[in-house]
Amino acid sequence: MSEAETLLARYKRKGVLVDSNLLLLLFVGLFDPARIKKFKRTGHFSEVDFRLLVNFLAYFDKAITTPHILTEVSNLAGQLDRTLLPGFYSVYAASIQRMEEVNRPGVEIVQTDIFRTFGLTDSVIGLVASTPFLVLTDDLRLATFLAHKKIDVLPFDVVRSVAGVG
Repeated sequence: MSEAETLLARYKRKGVLVDSNLLLLLFVGLFDPARIKKFKRTGHFSEVDFRLLVNFLAYFDKAITTPHILTEVSNLAGQLDRTLLPGFYSVYAASIQRMEEVNRPGVEIVQTDIFRTFGLTDSVIGLVASTPFLVLTDDLRLATFLAHKKIDVLPFDVVRSVAGVG
């Protein structure tokens, strides 16, 4: 069994915490898959990445998020064309109702060593993931840091590789 398969088995029931860029990809893709390449914040992803992400997340019993990740996704999505925002935010609202939201107080977050390097959102990922949840991210710098801290993380490039994509 590969390391990725071991992680999947270990976290199937516990859940996967999805980083901001991938959550944005998910919501944009659910809204309009053709918009993925057109939107500057998701333009480096493809519709194949979106489908891969949807299938990957379906494996887990639950998807985890935080208020900080949701805020970041909302702020990034605000850069969509204004005429698209009502439809996008409808998808956003429906989608987060199927997620488990976990929070940590800001005062706790800023006292971590990760905060000084990565800021608020990525720091809360490190805290929440130690609950434990598997972290799915496309941020290799964050993935390396979390792995060094013995937090289970799966870079999206590994998911692509295992699926034979990219």
